[in-house]
Amino acid sequence: SSANFTIEDLAASVPDASSMRIGIVAAEWNHEITGKLVDGAMKALSKYGVKDGNITLKTVPGSFELIYGCSQLAKCGLLDAVIAMAALFVATRLILITYVRL
Repeated sequence: SSANFTIEDLAASVPDASSMRIGIVAAEWNHEITGKLVDGAMKALSKYGVKDGNITLKTVPGSFELIYGCSQLAKCGLLDAVIAMAALFVATRLILITYVRL
């Protein structure tokens, strides 16, 4: 069935990213978590061919400003994708937010 994908199946479907330009907007709030999310994203992007010089990283104070930061980065028109990252604590639960828009 189509619901039985493996990691290898997903990795094989990733397009060549060597010419892609990616923006990352990360909330500074809970930096000990969001910093690790950014590090992981940078490693994954590099693994799939995105050049370090083609990654733009911007930070915003918190998740409230994340939408504005992403919209401003997207408006520049120079990027192929914008990735948003934040970590929220809600009633003793940690919610990690990663949103990718192509």
